[in-house]
Amino acid sequence: SFFSSLYRCLTRGARAALQLYPENQAQLEMITTAAMAAGFAGGLVVDYPH
Repeated sequence: SFFSSLYRCLTRGARAALQLYPENQAQLEMITTAAMAAGFAGGLVVDYPH
């Protein structure tokens, strides 16, 4: 998966910042679950400019 490949490319202790545009809450949860399963930890910043 995308997150597994990205995690393997990073050195230990490296950081990554991703910008994404999920269409709904289900997509956001799916992305978060996949990232955590690959080994990532961190948080999300949600911004609704409307």
